[in-house]
Amino acid sequence: MDKAIDAAIAPWAGMGMVGSVVIVLGLIAVYLWRELHASRAALLAEVKSCHAQMLDITIKRIESENKMADALEGLERVVETALTALRK
Repeated sequence: MDKAIDAAIAPWAGMGMVGSVVIVLGLIAVYLWRELHASRAALLAEVKSCHAQMLDITIKRIESENKMADALEGLERVVETALTALRK
């Protein structure tokens, strides 16, 4: 155990049944706190990973839309040139 936990348990160790219950409840609280902290860290890592994937997808989508816009502008110029040639 940690030294801090040992120091917290020491006063209660000599109190019999009440001390044992307090020690057990304290250990359960420490265990649950550590589990909560670990699961929170895991969740945060998962959220960061998902965010990075979504950012990558968004960037690729924007690049794709920019390419489509460039292609449409090129097509518009071709159509305008063709219409101009037909009108002459």
